[in-house]
Amino acid sequence: MDSDNIIGTDARTRASHQGTADGLDYRHTGDDVILRGEFIEKNLQMNKVSSIVREIGRQPVLAFGNSSGDYSMFSYTVTKNKHKALAFCLLCDDTERELGNPGKAGKVRAACEEKGWIPVSMKNDFRLIYGRGVTRADR
Repeated sequence: MDSDNIIGTDARTRASHQGTADGLDYRHTGDDVILRGEFIEKNLQMNKVSSIVREIGRQPVLAFGNSSGDYSMFSYTVTKNKHKALAFCLLCDDTERELGNPGKAGKVRAACEEKGWIPVSMKNDFRLIYGRGVTRADR
């Protein structure tokens, strides 16, 4: 994925010759290469919402996620939105074709049903995409 289209995954960057110097005290040289370092913040829950607000400056109309760490994003997207808005959550429930976890997927499905988010089952809905009988090895 093009890094220009990623919202919320911020990492520290440093110049290759910067060493321990603060960014305010170091000048980029022609020999420097920019290096990505550790994540500034975990892109989960309210941190994800804050990143969306910082990056696009408005409430989104669509949200797609795959874990309980996306619940805040889903809620922010669909709550009090002046536009029609939807949230989709991928359920990792396929143990045959993927490394699914039906227990966790069941909890996520229950949250989707309670909140009005749209669950997308890897086990059942992906057959529409991949066809019956497709396994990980086939892709």
